[in-house]
Amino acid sequence: MYIFIAVVAASAYALQGTLMASFYRKMDPLSAISYRGLALGLVMLPLLAFVPVEQFYKTSSFFGHILLCAVLAALGNWLVANSYKSLPVGVAWALSESFRTITAIGFAILLLHEALNPYQLGFIAALLVCVSILCTSSSSSGDSGKDPARNANPAATYAGIAFTMGFGVFIGWSMSLIGTVARECNPLVLAFEWEFTIGLIGVLLAWGRRLFKGKEYGLASISRLSFGKIALYSSPTVIGTYGFAVASQMGSIAIVSAVLSVSTVAAAIIAYLLYKERLTALQCGMIAVSCLIIAGLNLLEFAI
Repeated sequence: MYIFIAVVAASAYALQGTLMASFYRKMDPLSAISYRGLALGLVMLPLLAFVPVEQFYKTSSFFGHILLCAVLAALGNWLVANSYKSLPVGVAWALSESFRTITAIGFAILLLHEALNPYQLGFIAALLVCVSILCTSSSSSGDSGKDPARNANPAATYAGIAFTMGFGVFIGWSMSLIGTVARECNPLVLAFEWEFTIGLIGVLLAWGRRLFKGKEYGLASISRLSFGKIALYSSPTVIGTYGFAVASQMGSIAIVSAVLSVSTVAAAIIAYLLYKERLTALQCGMIAVSCLIIAGLNLLEFAI
C-alpha cells in the first residue's frame, strides 16, 4: 500500500511542478515560491480541523527540524524555479531528481559513514552519463516560445543545469530530514508546517533582498486572481507532501524515495501535454533510463 501512496505522491509533485512552471517563467521566482507556500498553508488550514490537538503539541517538539527543512526547501525551490527559465520542464525535472538522488547517497557516506560498493558506483556513473546526454541533446520541433531550451544561449543552459544541481542538494537534504521526522509526527500537520514555513522563509528572503537592493527587489505584487491560480496549481503538493509523509511512516524511506523518482517520467509527459515541450526519442530514452537508475540506486541501498 505504501508503494501505491508513493506513486500517487510522485504524480502529484510532478503535476504541481509543471503547472507552477508557468508562474516561475513569468514571475520573480522568489516571489512565486513565497506565494506558493502561503497559498498551500491556506489550502491545508481547513483540513487541520480534523487533527486532534495533541498531535499539534507532538509536532511542535520537532519545529527546529521542520524550520531547517523549510529553509533548505525554500532555497531549493527558488533554484529549480530559476531553472525553468532556461530548460524544458521535463529535462529540468529529470536533472533535479538525478542530483537529489546523488545528494542522498552523499549524505549516507558523509553522515552515516556508509561505503559504496562497485554496483553503486556503476549506477552513479551510468546516471551521470544519462544526465550528460540529457544536457547536451536538443528538443525536437514544437512551440519554441514555450520551450526555453530552444531560445536560451549556452550560458543560460549551463546556469539552468547549475540551478537543478543546487535544487538536488538542498531538497535531498531537506527530504531526508523530513522523512525521518514524519515517523514521529502527524503527516498532515507536518505537511502544513513544512510547506507554510517555506512560504514564510521566502517572504523573509524577499524582504531581505529589498533591504539590500532596493524596493523593486522586494516581494512582487500579485492580483487575487493570480494568487488563486497559484493556490490551484500548487494544490497537488498537498497530496504529494502528505503522501510522502504517510508512505515514510508505513515503509522504508529508501523505497519511497525510489518510487518518487517516477515523477521524472510524469513531469515529462505532463510538460508535453501542457506546454508542447516535445522531447526527442533520445531524451525520452534517457529520462526513462535515469528513472530506472534512480530506482535501482535506492533499492540497492535498501538491499545492502
